[in-house]
Amino acid sequence: MRAVTLWQEDEDVPRFREDVAGLHRTLLALLHGPLGDTFEGQTTTAIRLDTPAVCVDISSIDDTDELRTAATLLSTWSYGFAQVEAAHLMADLGLAPPRTFFTVLDELWRALRVGHGLVDRADGLTRLNRQKGTGTAFITHSLADLEALPTAHDRAKARGFAERSAVLMIGPCSEQELDAVARVRPLSQAERREVLSWSAPPSWTAAEGSGTVGRGNFLIKVGSRPGIPVHLEPTETEMRLGNTDFRWTMT
Repeated sequence: MRAVTLWQEDEDVPRFREDVAGLHRTLLALLHGPLGDTFEGQTTTAIRLDTPAVCVDISSIDDTDELRTAATLLSTWSYGFAQVEAAHLMADLGLAPPRTFFTVLDELWRALRVGHGLVDRADGLTRLNRQKGTGTAFITHSLADLEALPTAHDRAKARGFAERSAVLMIGPCSEQELDAVARVRPLSQAERREVLSWSAPPSWTAAEGSGTVGRGNFLIKVGSRPGIPVHLEPTETEMRLGNTDFRWTMT
């Protein structure tokens, strides 16, 4: 360490300690600070390279613990992309079949809002994916989430996520949100009416078992081509594992 910092002589020890003090604080914070119980140990369940799909559940993290949530998301994404690289290397060496991958970065806004520089980290994770045989989906609640970042530099880079996306999947949203989307991808009046129709219930009283209004409805928008409206129905397994409305049906 002292050789790397160019303070390897005995008389340089005070300067060496001064230079690495920030590193020491960071390492101690990771091991014994608020994030220690999350990051100080070995990964208990590794990602298998031959598995068809992986979903990392972070629901046990308190919603108010924004720092831990962002750190966990970024670490999970880094780990996932590292596994993709490992799978490609194994295939190049003839030790595994070649595969392509699709990664989903859910709750993107939670990782970006915590502090300056996290946009660069998320951006760096997802560059050159065509060369890696990997498609990426960014999931966020609103384009306005990207405008709430602390600096103009971060906001500009975050907007690039949407602008560089080859495909947009637009769920139910408001007029104001559609105005923001239109600045990224032009929308016809027919497309706007279709999306807006998903945001309001068909009647004053929702039918029994009808679920959340607009759930599963998306407009697939590729370039300037006419959008394709689709409706997705979750499987029974998805409903059981991903049911966020269970408290409404307990009574």
